Amino acid sequence: MSSRALSKYILKCPRCGFEVEANPYVMRCPRCGELLDAVLIADRVRINWGSLRDRGVWRYRDLLPEPDNVITMGEAQHR
Repeated sequence: MSSRALSKYILKCPRCGFEVEANPYVMRCPRCGELLDAVLIADRVRINWGSLRDRGVWRYRDLLPEPDNVITMGEAQHR
């Protein structure tokens, strides 16, 4: 996963508040060892909630890290 894919997130420690740029290889706080939370940076996401492009779980794809390849079987296309 590219660094661009994670650019809309920071990782934050819920125990001590330490923040670090999102990195798929960093999961624990280097200060206290607590698991880090992924925090969405709202200023880096542009979503028009009135016109989400898909149905099901994929309507939220703009909030997720951008994968190199998307594989779907049409799941969650319920009305």
